[in-house]
Amino acid sequence: MKNYDNVTAKELHNKKMEMLNYLGRNGERCNGVYCINCPLDNTNNGKNISCVKLEAEHFYEYVKIIMEYELKSKVDWENVEVNTRILVRNNIEDEWRKRHFARYENGKIYCWVDGCTSFTAYSTVRWTYAKLYNGEEE
Repeated sequence: MKNYDNVTAKELHNKKMEMLNYLGRNGERCNGVYCINCPLDNTNNGKNISCVKLEAEHFYEYVKIIMEYELKSKVDWENVEVNTRILVRNNIEDEWRKRHFARYENGKIYCWVDGCTSFTAYSTVRWTYAKLYNGEEE
């Protein structure tokens, strides 16, 4: 784990703005970014901590999330084919899990349950974070 004790306020701010811009920020603060798509909001990850509370009460974790956020090429989830292999997780600290893409709806990504495909699955599960599987172990 990296040590972020020497991160300056300017570095943190710049990295946070880069992350929010990547997530679709328009205007001031984080306007245009859905909380569920932001790694700083943990209300949907079982922690029940908003980004404001995270910054105030868990500052080191807040810094870590921002500094370790990876900017990937943006995926057009509306055009991803059903059963495409992807990696998913609900918390930024969780291990990536292999799943098959089911659908993208209202800004949320759904996969077939338990790694199944549309041929064998009976339901879908919503995930917070997703990325295309590149054929290598992540």
